[in-house]
Amino acid sequence: MIKNTYCIFIIFIVSIHAFCQTNKMHSSFGYSFVVQSGWHIVPDTLCKQRIEELKKMNLDVPSFEYAVQLNSANIPFERPYIIIRHLKTGKLNQLDIKKMTNPFKMKTSFEIIKKEVDEITKGIVVPLKINCGYYDKLNKIIHFVTVSNIKDIGLTINYQALILTNYGYVQFFGSSLIEHFDNIITTFNNFIQSITIDKVYAY
Repeated sequence: MIKNTYCIFIIFIVSIHAFCQTNKMHSSFGYSFVVQSGWHIVPDTLCKQRIEELKKMNLDVPSFEYAVQLNSANIPFERPYIIIRHLKTGKLNQLDIKKMTNPFKMKTSFEIIKKEVDEITKGIVVPLKINCGYYDKLNKIIHFVTVSNIKDIGLTINYQALILTNYGYVQFFGSSLIEHFDNIITTFNNFIQSITIDKVYAY
């Protein structure tokens, strides 16, 4: 279950196809979500400024629609932060899902994942990486949790949720320093639960 490998999730900003109604965001790619209390959408100009810094480091970064972070953050993408984007892979079938989840040790519930992560992070020795996941068949969401050691940052927990659609999926990616994960996991789940897919794009 535990592998001594490193992973870095990096991001790149493109134009935001959305409008804001109170704290609810709606993307032109057919999904909506609610910005939770104490969080805000990172402005496009700040994202681009931060991305330019990353590009100077010769880092390859994918596109996304939204970056979200705490109101108390000092710089864009200071952890904890959230990235939300859509991917048009085509509708995933059961074989696709199996292939996608194959590298991960799948659990029967997210509670089991959190229990294992808690046991590891409270131990004397923290592993460099753990891969585990959970497929919520009822809500058509694939959950992934990875623990990574990132240079100059330290141990982080990265939580991904893929909300399936008829064109592929909407990807939620939340990243937190490992010592803050217990306090942030509920908020990450609230964001995920708030994501809705327009009927025309429903899985």
